[in-house]
Amino acid sequence: TIDDLSPRWLTSRLRLRGILFEGEVAGIEREDTFPRKEGIHRLRVTYSPNASPALPSSYIYKYNTKGSHRPHPSSLREIFFYRRLVPELPDYRVAACFDMGCTESQGSYLLLEDLEETHQVPPATQSSPFGGWVSFQEATVEQFEAVARKMARFQARWWNDPIIHREPLSAASPGLGSLNDCGDSANVSTSLAQLERLTGELGDDMTSTARRCILEFPRLYQDRLRVASSLTLVHVDLHLRHTFFPRSGSPDDVVIIDWETVQRSVGVSDIIHLLLSSMLPVDLRRSIESRVIDAYHAELLNAGVAGYSLDDCHADIRLSIVGLIGTVIAAPFVRSSIPAFNDWECGRLLGSR
Repeated sequence: TIDDLSPRWLTSRLRLRGILFEGEVAGIEREDTFPRKEGIHRLRVTYSPNASPALPSSYIYKYNTKGSHRPHPSSLREIFFYRRLVPELPDYRVAACFDMGCTESQGSYLLLEDLEETHQVPPATQSSPFGGWVSFQEATVEQFEAVARKMARFQARWWNDPIIHREPLSAASPGLGSLNDCGDSANVSTSLAQLERLTGELGDDMTSTARRCILEFPRLYQDRLRVASSLTLVHVDLHLRHTFFPRSGSPDDVVIIDWETVQRSVGVSDIIHLLLSSMLPVDLRRSIESRVIDAYHAELLNAGVAGYSLDDCHADIRLSIVGLIGTVIAAPFVRSSIPAFNDWECGRLLGSR
C-alpha cells in the first residue's frame, strides 16, 4: 500500500527495471493531489548525489488494496494494458510505466510517468450549463479533434482483433459504468433504482427518456454484439480530465491516461462520452460535433479500418447515446445527453412508450 512505500523498496524496483543504475532513492514525499481518485498519489522523489540527474523527480503511484481476488479489478486491467497492449503500439505515446506488479495478498500497483511538467489538462470552468460538473467549453475544437484521432489510432489496432473477445477485455467490471454493464439485463433493476433517486432533479420527461434507455439498451446492445463486427477496445472513461496536452507543441501529441477500464465495445462510444461529459453548451456541442466525429472516422480509415462507413459510425453513435444515458446515471450527464438523444433521433431505436 501507499503507507508501505520506502526509499529502499523503490530503489530495488527501479534497479530491477533498469532505470536506476547508480545511487539510490534518498527520500519519498507523498502528495495527495488526486482527492477524487482513491489509490492514486504523486510521489516526489530525491536521490543520492551519485544518482543520474536525468532520473524522474516525481512519479504517479496507483494501487489497488482490495487484491487480485476481485474480478478484473481496475488496476489489473491497466497492468494488462501495459504488459500486453502497449508493446503492440510502439509509436503510440502513453504515460510511461516504470514498474508494475500484483500479488494475491497485497493487491496490485503501477508506477507511472508524471506528466505535470511537460503536459497539462485543458482548462475547465465551474459554471456548467447542466449543473454539478465542470465544463470544458474553453477547450478548442482542435483539442477535441486531436483526442478523437488519438483514440481512433488506438482502436484501429484492435479493430476486430481476436484478443478483444478474451478476458479480461471481453468482460464488464462491476462498478466501472460501461456499455457492457448497461447492456447486461441483470443490472437493469439497479440502474432504474439509481435513476428514480434523480427524478426530482431531472423532471418527468428526462426521467422517462432515461428509463426507456435503461430498459431497451440490453436488447439493442446484445443485438449489436451478436453482429461481432466493427468492435474494438475502448477506454470507457474518456473525458478531458484524462487528456494531457503538451505545454508546447501540437495538440496531436496529446496523451490519454487512466486505461484501467479498457474493454471490448463500440469504438465511437468513447468519442460520444468525450463530447457529452465535457458539459458543453448545446449550441457549442452541435457546432463541433460533426468535425470531431469526422476526424475520428477519417483516422480509422487512415489507420487501415475497412468496411466501416460513416453511416455505420452514425448508427453506433445513436446506440452509444442510448447506452451512455443508462450508464452514467448522474443528473448533469443525463441533462447533457438528452439534447443529443433528440438531435440524433435516438428514440427511433426504442420501443413505443
